[in-house]
Amino acid sequence: MIDTQAGKFGSNGLLCDDCDEDTHPNIVLFITKIILNKPSVFQPYYASWLAPLLELCLSPAIGKGVNYYFRDVLLLLLQWPQAKPTDAHQELLASRLMDLLIRYAYYPSNEIVKTNIDIFKLFVERWKGSFHVSKKLILDLMSVDINKSTSKLCRATGLQLLGVLVANGYPLYDEQHDGNISFSKLADALLSNLDHSHKEIYCAASEVCGVIVAQHLLKARQGESVSHAKNFLQLLHDKITSHFARVEIDRALQCLDKISIHCPPFLDKFYVRIFSSLPNLIGEFKVIALNLIVVRIEHLGNDNVWTQLRPSLKKLIAHREADAQLAILRILFVLVKTISTDDIMALLEILTSANFPEHHSQECRDMFLNVLIQVYDQHEHLRDAVRPLLLTGLSDKHQPIQEKMLQFWNSDERLSSQTIVRLQQILSIMYDPAIEDAWLSFATQLLLLLTYRSPDFDIALFQPLTDSKFYEYSIDFSVQRRSLPMSPMFSSQSQDVFSQASSSMDVEDQMRQGSSGSSAGGASAPSSFPGMLSGGAVFTPHAPVSFVGGGDVRATTSARLFTPTMDSSSSAAPGHAEATSTSSGAGAGAATADPNAMELTLTGSLAPTSLDVFAKPSIADYRRRRTGTLKYVPL
Repeated sequence: MIDTQAGKFGSNGLLCDDCDEDTHPNIVLFITKIILNKPSVFQPYYASWLAPLLELCLSPAIGKGVNYYFRDVLLLLLQWPQAKPTDAHQELLASRLMDLLIRYAYYPSNEIVKTNIDIFKLFVERWKGSFHVSKKLILDLMSVDINKSTSKLCRATGLQLLGVLVANGYPLYDEQHDGNISFSKLADALLSNLDHSHKEIYCAASEVCGVIVAQHLLKARQGESVSHAKNFLQLLHDKITSHFARVEIDRALQCLDKISIHCPPFLDKFYVRIFSSLPNLIGEFKVIALNLIVVRIEHLGNDNVWTQLRPSLKKLIAHREADAQLAILRILFVLVKTISTDDIMALLEILTSANFPEHHSQECRDMFLNVLIQVYDQHEHLRDAVRPLLLTGLSDKHQPIQEKMLQFWNSDERLSSQTIVRLQQILSIMYDPAIEDAWLSFATQLLLLLTYRSPDFDIALFQPLTDSKFYEYSIDFSVQRRSLPMSPMFSSQSQDVFSQASSSMDVEDQMRQGSSGSSAGGASAPSSFPGMLSGGAVFTPHAPVSFVGGGDVRATTSARLFTPTMDSSSSAAPGHAEATSTSSGAGAGAATADPNAMELTLTGSLAPTSLDVFAKPSIADYRRRRTGTLKYVPL
């Protein structure tokens, strides 16, 4: 129901006197509140509701100032993107609304002023060309008595409002709509703010002046005539000149800096004064002066700039302010294209003494390398002198700078694309003792960068593993098999080691558990020591022997001679012993008769242990053991 009747109701007007003069304001506010709560429902009928809403904003019913209700209606109009004045009546209402916003813009609170100016800016950007404002209101704000406590905020508000208008194409003075004031009065009010004691005021006024001058120059290039354009330009020039004449160098430089943001050509008439004052400047003002030179350096003539800067160049580069050093490096980046070889050699000495590779500012190091790259490319006969400084960029602590320099050296104009030739170049011209700590790192990268040029570089070496089956892989970390993880998979070595490890692992664990259990018990064992092995096997030595620790126990199915290589009582060098039985001693009959009997091989160090379960053998026992039988019999 609302959708079908909203347009018709809006076309009659909320405050239409000839329809109903007795309509109470609260009824109008209530209906407007419905629209505010459901803006999407009424948006299709924005053309019918625009004029009534504008009339409501201008009526006394909504109250004074930018209250919450007034602000909500304004935001509603901004929320409807196509709600723009289309006829003369709507443009008149829009112009009256913009004048009202200018009148309400000032407020003692800075936050509220900022909000009011933002709303005004949004309407100007949305409706520009569809309304006109009275600059008399802005003139009054910019001309508030300087002795008043509200002077600073009022002037700042007026300057920002004027800046919004001129930035969106509105002229400083429109003879058709600004007839109630004169151009000279408006221009004097604006330029008088350049003499204000507060920096915020004269910087804001300077930026507005820069926008106005840029607008005049643009229209002049387009062949359009702008009234009073030359007069304003001359007035602004005289004002800045008066600052230099009064030795207010800081104020003059800051005004020129703000003007140059929008109109750099305006600076051309002041460079003589800027260069003359540069040696005496310090801190922030020296940075501003150098940045002003950077803005128009390509139009000043390189020879002229070099002549002006050369006497104080060493002092400027050695300046501790990083911003000043960055500005002078930007100037040098342009100058090195045209200055002589002798001047470049002198410049390189100054840059080297400044130690820019160790500079704390990333931007300074980057611009320093850009200057060197310019010299390297423009002056071939100076490459040997520049190359050591350029190589420092390959070891810069900032990763983007390293990558930039790697790409610089990777060019065919600097290093060969042939692998052997490039290797020779890296070993010769790319080496410098000053960067030898990082030489190996970037040398390998420069070689590997050649692989990018191969047509097969993007081809995958292996097929994707999406359909592969994965299994758990157990690794033995014991000392005896410490090299096993390094063995190539499926090699003969790894297969042998795996077969030996799988057969001996259980035996070794059981032997160690048996030996540790006997040692913990503290009892003395007889010369015939039964110990449980894997699978329930019993190890039965036939002669009194010492249990030698640290060895490996390995079960084999082949018979081997048991040939000790040294006396078990000796603790000298480690060795290995392999044992088999060729004859049986006491108690070996059962072991020999058993067809499942398996030989046992002992390998490892023959160093003595702390176990006392075996008696120390004599020389005779040792000789008898040479022909003894050493077997284990599974149970």
